[in-house]
Amino acid sequence: MKRSMGQRLGRLSRRELTPAGRMTLLALGLLILALTAAVTARLLPEETGGAAPATAETNMETMSDTEITAALSETAAEQDGAPLTPVLAEEQPAAEEEEDAAAEDAESDAEEAEDGQARHTAQIDLSRVISGEARIIRPYGYDYNPNTEDYRFHRGCDLAAAAGQPLFAPAAGRVSQAEEDGYWGGVVVIDHGGWSTVLRCVTPRVEAGSTVTAGDFVASAAPAPAEAAEDAHFHLEVEAQGQSLDPARFF
Repeated sequence: MKRSMGQRLGRLSRRELTPAGRMTLLALGLLILALTAAVTARLLPEETGGAAPATAETNMETMSDTEITAALSETAAEQDGAPLTPVLAEEQPAAEEEEDAAAEDAESDAEEAEDGQARHTAQIDLSRVISGEARIIRPYGYDYNPNTEDYRFHRGCDLAAAAGQPLFAPAAGRVSQAEEDGYWGGVVVIDHGGWSTVLRCVTPRVEAGSTVTAGDFVASAAPAPAEAAEDAHFHLEVEAQGQSLDPARFF
């Protein structure tokens, strides 16, 4: 029967070894320790698993800046291309929408301010002033004035109307002026809040300070003393923010 290594060492220990024997035994023991250490070192990373990353973290202290940058780049590449700053990607469309809205508002304001026309002038509908056809017989602007026999700026337009024909408010407002006039025959001014309509060559049918709504009877056409030689008509003006506008634009 074969004896085990321990039994052999036990027998040797009970014998008196020669110097050469002791050296042989010592060499044998060192060889066993070396083999055991080698096997343990090889199996340790597989059994523990987490030892290698700890060693890598420790070694970063000795790595150069270039090596650290390369390592970080590899780590970022493993994150499936996820954006590092997703908040910025979400906020960008909102900023573009605000810029587009501001540009549209500026363009709209510029269009409304053109020719001195305010926002509320879009409410003007002068077709309400007279029933039937509104026929302009003298336009707005520079033209020949038969009464003064020269060219002057006509701040309104003259519309054909029979004497006594009813005239109505084009929109709700407050009557700021209603009086007889020696030159125009009569004047009615209605303030609509930022813009106003002016009727001349009329007989007022309302009083100053009264309020009216669209379609209210406010005056009747009447011959003007200064324009008695002309065809029967009344004079109509539109003002917005202190500037006169062409009434023909609002029929």
